[in-house]
Amino acid sequence: MIIDTHVHCFPDLLAKRAVLELAERGTLYPYNDGTLDGAKKVCRNAGVDKFIHLNIATKPTQQKTVNDWAISLLNDDMAIPFGSIHPLCEDKLEELERIADAGIKGIKLHPDYQSYFVDDPSMDGVYDKCGKLGLIVILHAGMDLGLPDPIHATPDRVANIVRRHPSTIFVAAHMGGFRVWDGVKEHLCGLDNLYFDTAYCSLDLPLRTATEIIESHGADKILMASDLPWEDPAKTLKMIDLLEISESDKAKIKGGNTMKLLNLSFVKL
Repeated sequence: MIIDTHVHCFPDLLAKRAVLELAERGTLYPYNDGTLDGAKKVCRNAGVDKFIHLNIATKPTQQKTVNDWAISLLNDDMAIPFGSIHPLCEDKLEELERIADAGIKGIKLHPDYQSYFVDDPSMDGVYDKCGKLGLIVILHAGMDLGLPDPIHATPDRVANIVRRHPSTIFVAAHMGGFRVWDGVKEHLCGLDNLYFDTAYCSLDLPLRTATEIIESHGADKILMASDLPWEDPAKTLKMIDLLEISESDKAKIKGGNTMKLLNLSFVKL
């Protein structure tokens, strides 16, 4: 199975505007229209069987809305929906319970868009609750092309929360931290309850650096991810194929690790 662990979609009525605004802000090229159906088409063309659909509550008022949409997609044939919380919502811990009870397997947080430093002690309750509920925490890590400094999730700050919450599973997107990969090697490689994904790395991360990170952190802790609509999953898979690692490790990265992480079992037809 090939599973893309980092795909963004928007409701049909919002998708066009959202993609245009984000593309302009980050000088990004979108590979689809931002809709769920558009993501499925691109993923199928790339040979991707399933993908994790990452919702982000960028405003407190969006928290319930994005999670309601995620819950509505729980029986989708391709999308595995994750939820989100917003740091400023007073009911964020109750919201985590609600989405976990519904069957959601994790949340996405974006410290830059949500305007908080990833290791702010005010978020410890969220990370602790996710661990108790078995919710995976996927974090945008490193810089964001569409937002100015400061970087809110630097490798040293990510390391702080991973160590403080050993019972919580974290995924640091963009191979641990976009364009701060020296810091990833210094602070993050080897941490037991931390995974990296390959989102938006196919054109920016040197293959040698990617291989060094994988060798240091372990291929069992790397997840295939594209960041669609901002990267074509076909390009991500090509990058993985070019890595100087074993074929068995490539298979783990492309889907095996995610199947174990999410406790998935299904047969490719």
